[in-house]
Amino acid sequence: GHDFTVVQGALSMLRAKEIMVVVMEVSDKMNPDFWGASYQGGKPVFHSKHIAEPNVKSVWQFMLDLNYLGFWLGTRRLVPLSGACWDDRMEICGDP
Repeated sequence: GHDFTVVQGALSMLRAKEIMVVVMEVSDKMNPDFWGASYQGGKPVFHSKHIAEPNVKSVWQFMLDLNYLGFWLGTRRLVPLSGACWDDRMEICGDP
């Protein structure tokens, strides 16, 4: 749940390209909207401009601004988060 805070703490190392790869999980603890959807009987949360940050799109944009690429880690492939491959429907959090 604190992955993005750790990444922000490593900002100087990321800017200096001292870190080659960052692996983060998307979890129910990522932001209050995801938490509420998972544990407080809230409706599933879909990406929109009203979703709390950090979220997948805001973290991806943060990393992109630092010239890092983002991928979903699939079972057999890496799926790009950038460009034409991004779809707002990829960001959803609901009752696990």
